[in-house]
Amino acid sequence: MKGGWNMEKIYLLLSQSGTIPARVLKWFTHAEYNHISLGFSKDLLTMYSFGRRYLYLPIPGGFVSEGRDRGIFERFPNAKIALLELEAPQEKKELLARRLQAMYENKKKYRYNLLGVGLAAFRIPYQRKEHYYCSEFVRDLLVECGILKGEDFQRIVQPIHFLTLNETKLIFSGKLSEYSAEK
Repeated sequence: MKGGWNMEKIYLLLSQSGTIPARVLKWFTHAEYNHISLGFSKDLLTMYSFGRRYLYLPIPGGFVSEGRDRGIFERFPNAKIALLELEAPQEKKELLARRLQAMYENKKKYRYNLLGVGLAAFRIPYQRKEHYYCSEFVRDLLVECGILKGEDFQRIVQPIHFLTLNETKLIFSGKLSEYSAEK
């Protein structure tokens, strides 16, 4: 029921920050974007993902809350971004919000799937319980909450794959510093 009265919006922020790990991923994937975050507001003030826990250290990584003025984006305001909009029924968006809240309350138990992202560069899938890299996290959560279907994805998912989904709509592409939620 796309576009129906009970549909709400979810935002997916794809980015290429320019950090050394991001440049290494870009070298392997040849993808324009190598990070993805998930949020509920077009202002991008609170987004969720798996990434670096400390601003200047790429590891350890895990479940993080980041925003346009926090986390990695605080350090790289000119990061290249693509903002996608995804519609979901209100009850599924609420389920997603509850799942994110539960993860946030227990964020210390979640780890970055460093081995999984390394093997993904060689097209070898590797998933571990409570370990994710950013695109695994977004895919698994959206599929678990019934917002997207698992068959929409390859076994190894990259942030760039979200651009190709029929359910997502590109609403901005450019530098983060040039983005305005009012546009």
